[in-house]
Amino acid sequence: MKIHAITLVLGWCAAGSLCAGDLPILKLPLSDVQATQGNTLPAIDLRNHFELTGITGQVVQLRTVAGTFNLDTFAPVAPVTVSNFLNYVNSGRYATSIVHRSDQSLGVIQGGGYVLPTFDTMVTDPPIPLEYRLPNARGTIAMARAAATNSATSQWFINTKDNSTTLGQANGGGYAVFGRVTGTGMAVVDAIGALPVYAFSSPYGQMPLRNYVTNTQVLPEHAIAITAAEAIPVFPTAAGQNSVVKFTVANSNPTIAQATVTGSRLDLLLNAEKSGHTDITVTATDSNGNPAQDTFHLRLAAPDGSAGWFNHHVFGYMWDAGGNWYGGSAYGWMWEDPASDWIWSTSLQGWLAVTDPNSRAVWSTQFRWLTPSASDPYQADTTSIGPIYVGKYSGVTIPESWVVSDRFGYVWANGDGTWFWSQRLNTWLGVTPDRGIWSVAEGKFL
Repeated sequence: MKIHAITLVLGWCAAGSLCAGDLPILKLPLSDVQATQGNTLPAIDLRNHFELTGITGQVVQLRTVAGTFNLDTFAPVAPVTVSNFLNYVNSGRYATSIVHRSDQSLGVIQGGGYVLPTFDTMVTDPPIPLEYRLPNARGTIAMARAAATNSATSQWFINTKDNSTTLGQANGGGYAVFGRVTGTGMAVVDAIGALPVYAFSSPYGQMPLRNYVTNTQVLPEHAIAITAAEAIPVFPTAAGQNSVVKFTVANSNPTIAQATVTGSRLDLLLNAEKSGHTDITVTATDSNGNPAQDTFHLRLAAPDGSAGWFNHHVFGYMWDAGGNWYGGSAYGWMWEDPASDWIWSTSLQGWLAVTDPNSRAVWSTQFRWLTPSASDPYQADTTSIGPIYVGKYSGVTIPESWVVSDRFGYVWANGDGTWFWSQRLNTWLGVTPDRGIWSVAEGKFL
């Protein structure tokens, strides 16, 4: 029963396959934020929103010249072995060691016995008793030992093949598995195991090397060096702390709010003078570059006492009606596409794109560049037909899909920014980028 219960701990990682929960995932989506100028927002603990459920023990990170991989240790299964391994990690002895053996036939890489720059034997602690309880499946790490059962000290090996039978209990009592490689770290281990192997005198009879020329001196730079060995948390608790998962943040409009990550804490500092909106994207990335991501919307309103109203930096005061719909501006009801920068205007019956959070100019599918006036919300300048009125002209509501031009009167755009119908001139007008506006009725450029 004891062995059966322990096997359940690793049941989802059979034969070194990628464990469920090994990669960062989104646990709880980040909520959209509605705030008012002058508000102070509480910090967000990102550990409540992202998780790594597959890792249950103390993680040890090994950084090598061939890449980084993490180990999930199994203290409940092999308490003495894990304690012994962590003692070597915490004392810094593994940080100058090498992977000195690669048995490509058996399917193991082995390290923890010899150090750089001299290639001398590592200083070891007293041997530990054998704790064989788990099979040597692919991706597991176990203690190397001599023929004597209780002889393991500092050397470890990682199984690149399933050695459950070969290194099982029938083989002198077995070899003590005390952890496993997590996430996609086996890609690094496999790369080490695939390096050229050279036969030198013992203990370097199966030595993996890189950039080595046969029959020349083996130098430290040829060895598969372990540059760091560190016990790390799954999530960081302080700035600069090494961890399995690191958080980064991207902000589509930093003029509205500053977003910073410290450890696992996200802080939002609101602009006290500017209103508008921004998208905040948080990414949780593990040591091997596997990401999980979530984006939330932050809308900052002016303190005018009206719930839901905010001052958009281009379109002026607008009311958030929910469902990405906004009303109250000269551009009628506006719908913001959550998957892009495009906004649909019911007044224009066309699309607008806010491409620069620091500029009032927006791209219009009908009028090319369109810049709303800062003093009159119903006026705008365009790079196609010049100044226009949107929504209202001289106090009169302009019908949807029409605008008013002082030069051309009521104008209807066909939607591609090149042809316009002028009600005053009773003709189509074609806009060219270099020669101005062509009148179909007059057959000439105006």
